[in-house]
Amino acid sequence: MNKEEIKSLISKYESRFTEKALKVHGNKYDYSKVKYIDAKTKVCITCLEHGDYWQSPNNHINGQGCPICGRHKKNKIFGVAIFDYNNIIKKNTIEYKSYTVWYSMIRRCYSYIYQKNKPTYEGCTVCDEWLYFSNFKKWFDENYIEGFQLDKDIIIRGNKVYSPQTCCFVPKEINIIFQNKSKRIYDLPIGVYKTRYNKYRASLHINGKTVIIGNFNSPKEAFEAYKKEKEKYIKELANKWKDKIDIKAYNSLINYVIEPEEVPMKPNQILLVSVYQVMALNEMCNCCVLDIEPSIKNKDKETKKLFYAAKKRVNWYQKEVNNLTISSGTVYADFNDNLDVYIQPLLFKYRQALEDYLFTIKGVENPYFASLVELARSMTKLSIIEISNRIKECIKFAEDSIALRHYKQQELLDIINNLVKWVFRKSEDINYNDSPECVEAYKNLVDAYQNPNIIGECIIKAQQLNDKEDESKI
Repeated sequence: MNKEEIKSLISKYESRFTEKALKVHGNKYDYSKVKYIDAKTKVCITCLEHGDYWQSPNNHINGQGCPICGRHKKNKIFGVAIFDYNNIIKKNTIEYKSYTVWYSMIRRCYSYIYQKNKPTYEGCTVCDEWLYFSNFKKWFDENYIEGFQLDKDIIIRGNKVYSPQTCCFVPKEINIIFQNKSKRIYDLPIGVYKTRYNKYRASLHINGKTVIIGNFNSPKEAFEAYKKEKEKYIKELANKWKDKIDIKAYNSLINYVIEPEEVPMKPNQILLVSVYQVMALNEMCNCCVLDIEPSIKNKDKETKKLFYAAKKRVNWYQKEVNNLTISSGTVYADFNDNLDVYIQPLLFKYRQALEDYLFTIKGVENPYFASLVELARSMTKLSIIEISNRIKECIKFAEDSIALRHYKQQELLDIINNLVKWVFRKSEDINYNDSPECVEAYKNLVDAYQNPNIIGECIIKAQQLNDKEDESKI
């Protein structure tokens, strides 16, 4: 074998190595410095975060990666956060204060033991930026006010993500008014309890003391009195601290409206809603896949091959679901029809936001088609995540709920991921989080699917339609 043949063979193996490495590690590494000799001789690989390092091709395609990334992973706090501050932190210093606030935030979101005692923090997360202490410390130093507390859900009500955009520092006096310590009694509204004289008493906690508002003939009257007084008190606190707190927090407090808390669902209701949510999510991701078909005609062979593999998987799944639901009449179809009234406008806005963003990315040949492919991917991934969440929620009281895992469409997601890689192979790096419109549209869509009130309403309407059909047959 002459030198040219050897060079050609090495080049072939080098290309094969790069191709396999990309499949294993995605776009995490740059392989432009690789000089391939054989599977065991180390080559220069560039970690996009930490720079060059040397590793054998065999180890790399078997899953090993950047050693610094590996060390960080091992040393992560609660498995996710990285303390990357090089200076020594001494007690009773501002650095120590920033660390304790950061550590407490990470613990609330990622400690199983902490959440077991404080279940209100289940589902809370920290943005990627703040998983690094150095990033959080920079924000802390610019915003911290001595004696104030970190809050995540005053600026955006109900928010569960700690981030620079959603958090602020507020005095304890404000923070504590949103920490509801009272227990619901006999499913009465928040702030209301029944006296021994069959009256309904409204009360409010102010500075650690219970202030009685009055006694009323009905829970509704008592709640309205509680609502009026608490909203008034919140506005008083907002104006008291106006010159100290973030303007966004001030506006949120001034416009704060007390809503009646939802009556907790019973276990059988949670399980029923979860089953319908799973069915609806999978129906949605299947429809998103099928919506690609009208635009597939003029595409290349690889695109068509991957799409029809996904379609085949969708058809198989729908056949399985039809066999499972054949005894339920039209109730599942009616449920999805009712849910579409809420979901379809949100789905359209999300796809449009994706298309608008993809127009700005170089290398995306057809933003409309690319948005359809990304929509199918993100919705399929969402369905898998939500099924896991539903199982986690229901397994506490119904062991049978583990059966929901059979609805996970991981095979479909694998196919669509390959389709995404192929469709976007010529494009620059894409980060949908760079588009506020994409982030907001996706959040609105997820919120709708996670809203038990919407799901419950659609279930009731579907069952009512089904009952009417049954009556007409008698």
